[in-house]
Amino acid sequence: MLLSTGGKRMGPGDFLRALGQPAARAGIASGFFFALTAIGIRRATQTVETDDAVLAALMVLAVTVLLQTMMQGTYLLLREPGEMRRVFASWRVSGQVGLLSALGSACWFTGFATAPVALVRIVGQIEVAFTMAFGHFYLKEAMRRSELVGLLLVVGGVVLALAGAL
Repeated sequence: MLLSTGGKRMGPGDFLRALGQPAARAGIASGFFFALTAIGIRRATQTVETDDAVLAALMVLAVTVLLQTMMQGTYLLLREPGEMRRVFASWRVSGQVGLLSALGSACWFTGFATAPVALVRIVGQIEVAFTMAFGHFYLKEAMRRSELVGLLLVVGGVVLALAGAL
């Protein structure tokens, strides 16, 4: 939440009021449903009849991607058929993005299949550090003090979680 303030100084009352904004409520709801999804993925990988947790994770991922593609493709065809042509027209770029996304999802699903969901999600927060480093070093974005404090809190939390899991 500290990273999301955009460097704006906020008192406790301002912060609580900000949590009531529609965008904040949507973000919190998304986080809640993502947590439920992670638990569902973990449970789904446990029901696959194989002793290989990585294989189970990849099988669940394949079914998940297939279902997402069917649902989102149907929605796009019915609601915005012109967009489907644009998607196919940009297949070279969108294919690369899709491949990288699939590789990232494979890592998440494998993590959920082989370790406690909470620990995977906590360690996954280190992606914030990578994103900020990319923005700073590659995109030449300046890092604000509030962003640095938030980043240190995230990294510290990940380190403490890992230390506690050992």
